[in-house]
Amino acid sequence: MGSHASDGIETHVGTPDFREVASVAMNRIPRITAVEPCEDFRLKVIFTDGSVRLYDVRPLLELPAFRRLQDPDFFRQVRIEPGGYAVSWNDEADISEYELWRHGVPLSSREHAA
Repeated sequence: MGSHASDGIETHVGTPDFREVASVAMNRIPRITAVEPCEDFRLKVIFTDGSVRLYDVRPLLELPAFRRLQDPDFFRQVRIEPGGYAVSWNDEADISEYELWRHGVPLSSREHAA
């Protein structure tokens, strides 16, 4: 995952470091076209290339910026940021398309349909 400070200063997850950006520059990360909140604080994310990944948000829930997501009703309010470069819930909590792509688990067509 991208770096984040335990004191909550860095609240955005998935900001890659320079080496990571350089390594993926040739293989562009697709942008987000749809997001669906799922059970157990997971997100089903659909990307511009048609791929679907399941991202587990639970490891982030203890970080100060993400604690509010422990409320299932608030978690379900996830939205896509303009341009498809992140998903967010408010001005404090967002997850980049890079993080969702890199650490999301690819779903098969059958899993995606379920």
